[in-house]
Amino acid sequence: MSDETPQESDVIVRPPQDPAGAPPAAPAEAAPEETPDYLFRLQLAMTSFFAANNRYLGWIAATALGGVLVWGLWAMWQEHSAADAFGAIAAIDYKMPKPDPMAQYGLAPADDPTDAGRKADLEEGARRFEAAAQESSGTAALYAYLKAAEAWERAGNAPSRLAALKAAYALGGGSLPAWSIGTAYASALADSGSKEEAVGVYRELAGRTQGFYAQQTLLALAGAQIDLGKNEDAKQTISEFKTRFPAAPQDRAAALEARAGGVPSAPAQTVPTSASGSAG
Repeated sequence: MSDETPQESDVIVRPPQDPAGAPPAAPAEAAPEETPDYLFRLQLAMTSFFAANNRYLGWIAATALGGVLVWGLWAMWQEHSAADAFGAIAAIDYKMPKPDPMAQYGLAPADDPTDAGRKADLEEGARRFEAAAQESSGTAALYAYLKAAEAWERAGNAPSRLAALKAAYALGGGSLPAWSIGTAYASALADSGSKEEAVGVYRELAGRTQGFYAQQTLLALAGAQIDLGKNEDAKQTISEFKTRFPAAPQDRAAALEARAGGVPSAPAQTVPTSASGSAG
């Protein structure tokens, strides 16, 4: 038996045992990190903001309601203004001399050109239509200028009719009114001898309109160019028509091309291919 005293390094340290002899429990795992509730945070932030700035909320609400009120009053004023403008035009039209009912069948002129009193009434009505147009805007002004142009035409005053059409054309509008007024204006220019200016109106109108109206404008432009002897310009216009509207009917374009000295282009023919190949 050895007399040596056991050293400290020889002692085995064991973990404490449960009195019942069971091994020690494993250390507890850390709780998973919770996902932050952003909606709740937003609610808190909004609550804090409104609590800190509640004295301004009344002004914000009042400003919003004031804006709605102003917009409503403006829309109501616009509606009443348009109604008043069209009412004024209708009142003038009611007092205008009525055209001969047979004129719509081509059996009589709308107005007797020898009736000086009737002509004076038509001219006075035309001036009133123009005054109504200058006092209104939008569709009402456009309509008033067209009524003035009609009255000047009935009175036999071509220069004044041309001026009224020019004013109506300057107001613009969608494809249909622009095309209708623009073609009437260009035709009146051509009739007055200003054919170069008429070509310019057609060219501008072709860029302002779409679809069917642009097609008709380009064809009218080509015809006006041919009338001026500008056949090469007309051919370029017809080429533009075919490029922009390949699916449109080409009969009128081909006729204009023939007038311009070109050869009408035939529609492309599709050559069927045989599934079994060509015959040997």
